[in-house]
Amino acid sequence: MKKIIPITAIIIGIVNILVGYIYLAPPGKFLKKLFGSEKWLDYPFIYFFLTLSIFSLILGIWSLKLKLGRTSAIFGIILSILALLLWLFIWLWVVGWSIA
Repeated sequence: MKKIIPITAIIIGIVNILVGYIYLAPPGKFLKKLFGSEKWLDYPFIYFFLTLSIFSLILGIWSLKLKLGRTSAIFGIILSILALLLWLFIWLWVVGWSIA
């Protein structure tokens, strides 16, 4: 039961990274084609996964502080940081291109 929190951080981090790479896929933005609309998907989608990666980072740090599994907690923190950096890049890219 103690391993649920760090494993959740790992799973959320992996899902965030995979969805981020799918979002950046070159053939016409696969996710936008999948959901059918381009307008509603940009900002709410990015904010959701940005918040989810922050939540995953908090879970990883929390599990490290509670000593629920050192290696899985560190792995969850690393994946969450990578996902956070990826979604910050996507956010800056989308906002930067929409402003410019």
